[in-house]
Amino acid sequence: MRIVRVSVACIFIIITAWAFGADEEPQNLVTNPDFSNGNTGWAFYAGNGAGTWEITTKGGVGDDGPCVFIEVVALDGVNWYQPNLYSSGLVVLDNDEYTLSLWARTEEEMDRDITVTIQRGADPWTRFTQESFTINGEWNEYWMTWAQPEALDNCWIMIHPAGSNAGVSKGLLWIDHIRLYEGEFVEDALSQGEDPVKAVKPTGKLAVTWGEIK
Repeated sequence: MRIVRVSVACIFIIITAWAFGADEEPQNLVTNPDFSNGNTGWAFYAGNGAGTWEITTKGGVGDDGPCVFIEVVALDGVNWYQPNLYSSGLVVLDNDEYTLSLWARTEEEMDRDITVTIQRGADPWTRFTQESFTINGEWNEYWMTWAQPEALDNCWIMIHPAGSNAGVSKGLLWIDHIRLYEGEFVEDALSQGEDPVKAVKPTGKLAVTWGEIK
């Protein structure tokens, strides 16, 4: 009888551990996703002096920690991808399904578009997927899932603040807790049960080169 009790107890422990592990956060492939290490793994490009950026010490989503603050101060008028925040820490991807999510907000009582791009971080700058989101004055989580068509050892995550294909517009933007991981969307623990805002899934999109979209 003692042996049976021990066996049952062991099975219960294994099942409990498996169930707990199923709810764990997926492995995040992003370097410094919450900007707690300053600008490590991130860079900012703004041609024609179109924007500025800084890592704030407070004001981030959830824990009031650091986040990125971007101000678009001038109209570029030509390049829709400027200014942009991008991951200088390159990400390695397999030929698999991936999800990218981030938290963002703009000024109170404002709506503004941002565009998120997954692309090769070197010539020919292949763009693998791209989605646009309309953000508002409250922190919300935005996400997209796509099938990566090929293995990639130099992936860039690019976020085009307050941008669209028509160019950029002046304004403010806060970004925090960026995640990139294998598989379908998993709600961030910061959501606290709130519904995340979902972009249209990029089904059937073809890869294009950077030269083709200039």
